[in-house]
Amino acid sequence: MSISSFASLDSKLERLVANHPMVSVQEGFCDRIRHGDIRLQYKARHGCTAIFSVTMVDGSPMRVLTIDPSAFASALKSDAWWTLVIFHESVHECQYRKGERDPQTFDPTYRPRDRTEWAHFAEEKWYAEREAYQKECWLAQRMGAQHELGGLCELAGTHRFDRQLARLLAANETNPIVRRTFSRLATSTQA
Repeated sequence: MSISSFASLDSKLERLVANHPMVSVQEGFCDRIRHGDIRLQYKARHGCTAIFSVTMVDGSPMRVLTIDPSAFASALKSDAWWTLVIFHESVHECQYRKGERDPQTFDPTYRPRDRTEWAHFAEEKWYAEREAYQKECWLAQRMGAQHELGGLCELAGTHRFDRQLARLLAANETNPIVRRTFSRLATSTQA
């Protein structure tokens, strides 16, 4: 696993994190990366441009922020878009650090054993992603960058937000139990 410390980051990511509009990212998240509490990995992963995860190393959890290097280098994604993505992933790190979600939600190697565990895993993932996207849309609106998230933020505060989010999450999900759980929760939760 190729993991580096913040000191070896390229200047673009350091600038985006250090100048982030959210103090929680500038200070807390940035400091945790600089001190090695969150490790950085440049690697394409599961079709995601960035993902926060927790990996077990020698029996201890290691927090990792993985960034797809080709997406990061691409001119197709603006600095505003990356600012939103970094904030989204910092929300997940906060959820993990504060114990707000089951730790297995962030473990890319975790595979539930039965239908009940899969449903629980899907619910945890749904609520983690829902909170992160809601907060990301709040920041996008504050920045005047709602367009950066493909129309999702225009639905914030409506029942259509959850339905669109379920479609977005299901697009990258192969497990039918997880997809059905997302769909069920999208129709039962209130905006």
